[in-house]
Amino acid sequence: MVAQFTPCPTLETKRLTIRAMTLDDAPAIFALRSNEQVGRYLDRNPYKTVREAEAYIVRINEGMARNEHISWCIVRKGERQPFGGICLWNLRENENMAEIGYEMLPAYEGHGYMREAAQAVIAYAFNVMKLGAVDGTPDPDNARSCRLLSACGFTRAEALKEVVNAKGAPCFLAVYVRGADDNNAEPIESRACHRHRTNEEDAI
Repeated sequence: MVAQFTPCPTLETKRLTIRAMTLDDAPAIFALRSNEQVGRYLDRNPYKTVREAEAYIVRINEGMARNEHISWCIVRKGERQPFGGICLWNLRENENMAEIGYEMLPAYEGHGYMREAAQAVIAYAFNVMKLGAVDGTPDPDNARSCRLLSACGFTRAEALKEVVNAKGAPCFLAVYVRGADDNNAEPIESRACHRHRTNEEDAI
């Protein structure tokens, strides 16, 4: 596993730029993470203020600086405002694996954007990070997420994974896995980008 996420790589696809988040993105990230439809199947409470989004961006970028995970926002080319996010987290060096996570505003669904972004991130996981496998663990009732993983070449395990949610209650997740040997993703453009730092970031 190659886990070196500073500077954060920017991934380019035909229609998308997949880049690091900055505090300038806080309003868009707030719109994403305060949306109840987006969070319907996620184990978190909707954000109430933009400050929560700002704190989230700081935590994400600090975690990347420690090479704990890599997280991007998703932007349509020619635009500046993110409409989604995608990450590789839950890195397990002993298994040479990471977990993919993603979210997107409902208004952008139905155009294949998340599949395009996921394929770029999967290519990065195998071609740059040299992972042996990537998995995803959606809520089994989240049919759209399950279809996305299947469309990206993941295979669903027969058994569900039991976890404890933020409220301390048991719940079950589906498990999808894609191995490096199944990697048919085309190479994607990647360029290093330095995160823009605002005075507020410097003060934290």
